[in-house]
Amino acid sequence: PARSIKDYNVLEKYIGKLSEHAGCKKILIIGGGGNKVGNINSSLEILKSNLLSKYNFKHVGLAGHPEGHPDISNIDLDEAIIEKNKFAKDTDFKLYLVTQFFFEAKAFKLWERHINSIGNELDIHAGIPGPASLKILFTYAKSCGIGNSIKFLSKQALNISKIATAKKPDKLIADLADYKFNSSSSKLAKLHLYPFGGMKKTSEWMNAILEK
Repeated sequence: PARSIKDYNVLEKYIGKLSEHAGCKKILIIGGGGNKVGNINSSLEILKSNLLSKYNFKHVGLAGHPEGHPDISNIDLDEAIIEKNKFAKDTDFKLYLVTQFFFEAKAFKLWERHINSIGNELDIHAGIPGPASLKILFTYAKSCGIGNSIKFLSKQALNISKIATAKKPDKLIADLADYKFNSSSSKLAKLHLYPFGGMKKTSEWMNAILEK
């Protein structure tokens, strides 16, 4: 997260080690919430530092917020999308958007329709939650301040029998696939799984799907 980095010297050491020691060429850059610890304010400032090009990164993900951000106005979020698209036209690595997690395809559809209207041309990786209990999902939704998802989960929690059972994203994926296949203008390219229920549970669910 940009706002968690002290200064550009620390940033360069971190990015340099990821590239030269870990062999990393793909990275996700987010602004981060809360109080910043140094003089870096946003992911856009990291992009403009040219350090990602210096250390030969090839794919750079940037945050997208289908349900908004508790600390950033919608106007500022729109401006960030516009500026990131401008930056993407003159850089040597591929930029794409990775969304905050959500639980209903409707949230993604409305958001993409909006960012398309302000000129988004970046591919989108839709962030979806892997299998996890409603209690765990509710905790993450509250910590991230995604209001519509909290309302959605609250309705689900009214069924006491479902609270402890793992909620799977099968319907969400099916709805997104249907949207993608019926919307030629959609930039939805991939899915990004958040393993809130644990890596083991998420990977077992993925393998079960692949074996069908």
